[in-house]
Amino acid sequence: MPTYAQLQERIAQLQSQAEALKSAERAEVVAQTRRAIAEWALTPQELFGRAAPSGEPKYRDGAGRVWGGRGPRPHWLRDAIAAGARLEDFRIDAAVPRRKRG
Repeated sequence: MPTYAQLQERIAQLQSQAEALKSAERAEVVAQTRRAIAEWALTPQELFGRAAPSGEPKYRDGAGRVWGGRGPRPHWLRDAIAAGARLEDFRIDAAVPRRKRG
């Protein structure tokens, strides 16, 4: 029968192994989740059931991804602008004609 000290040492070894496995599995879960989000163009609203943290979205692409106009631009918007699109092309209220005053 092992001693108390031997059991404590074995517990420490197992905890270390468990943490290593958890880190590896966690990395794979994160990678799978990122692939699914990209493949399905999932939005924060679809994933978490609430509005994006930046408030009401001001910009949207054809896949339903949105940006509130605050903080860094998301990758999908930066990529589209780099490809020649204009920020105004994604403005949500751009489709609503503005009335002239006066």
